[in-house]
Amino acid sequence: MTLIRLSFFGRTDIAKVASMDALYRARRSGIPVQLGLSYLALANNAQTSASIDTCMTKAVAIFEKEGLSNLKMLAQLYAARSLVTTGENYVNAFRMTNQFLANYKIKEDFQSYSVAWNTLGEIYRLILNDVKAMECYKKAISY
Repeated sequence: MTLIRLSFFGRTDIAKVASMDALYRARRSGIPVQLGLSYLALANNAQTSASIDTCMTKAVAIFEKEGLSNLKMLAQLYAARSLVTTGENYVNAFRMTNQFLANYKIKEDFQSYSVAWNTLGEIYRLILNDVKAMECYKKAISY
């Protein structure tokens, strides 16, 4: 998940180039999981909701085919985070984040749960519901 973390530190330019390189290598390797993770990284660094949706759809299809439901949920979470970051489609981001929280099975993945609650906090903050935003932020830091 290093490519995903780069974008959180404002280095989407480097993360996008690295994601494209990873996609190229994954296609050559023929390993489906690598390809799905590459699409996930691209979705995380996309600039429009259409790009995010395209990359996420490809990643989810690969993870479903391979029977990797937890990676499918992570793809939805990071796509939701990207939608919030780009300022597009908060409703869809809210829905995907709540699906993640309801269905993700790796309870010890504290970072992902923290990202999910922080994402919800950001959505509530952006729609000016400060009380709900603070509740979500508190849950995020509890992990």
